[in-house]
Amino acid sequence: MKKRKNQALGFTILEMMIAVAIAGVMAAVAVPNLTAFVKNNCMTTSANNLITSLQIAKSEAVKGRTTITVNPSKNSGDADYATNEWGEGWTVSNATETIRVTEQTCGIGSITIDGDDTSVSYDSSGFTNTTSTFTICDDRTGETGRVVSLNTLGRPATTNATCP
Repeated sequence: MKKRKNQALGFTILEMMIAVAIAGVMAAVAVPNLTAFVKNNCMTTSANNLITSLQIAKSEAVKGRTTITVNPSKNSGDADYATNEWGEGWTVSNATETIRVTEQTCGIGSITIDGDDTSVSYDSSGFTNTTSTFTICDDRTGETGRVVSLNTLGRPATTNATCP
């Protein structure tokens, strides 16, 4: 095949404008979905970290034949202390040592435990001192949260939650 001398190589300004417009539409659709994906991933990670800490506490209580407690990381010396706020993280400890510290790194809005409970304790048989429900919410409203429920046997379970 013979090439013409006048044949232009490359693309026209119109072709470039169409490509940029298509890329803009794709970005406009993708960015909100990406934000929701990141927030959902953070919510799931927080719930899984809490479940892991509760399971470690139960295991250590049975293994060491002692009481293990899971407490929010904030302490009463903090200016903005709230006894049921677990959003910054939590610790797993016995009377003498800290076993595990979990810090929240992805900016969950709040993790609260129901009622007057401020901690969860496992006795040497692996049972908890109470049935507890943790509600994990971020800055969205509607059914975007997670609930971690703990029964008296010390088994956690997760479900979706409606956040205010």
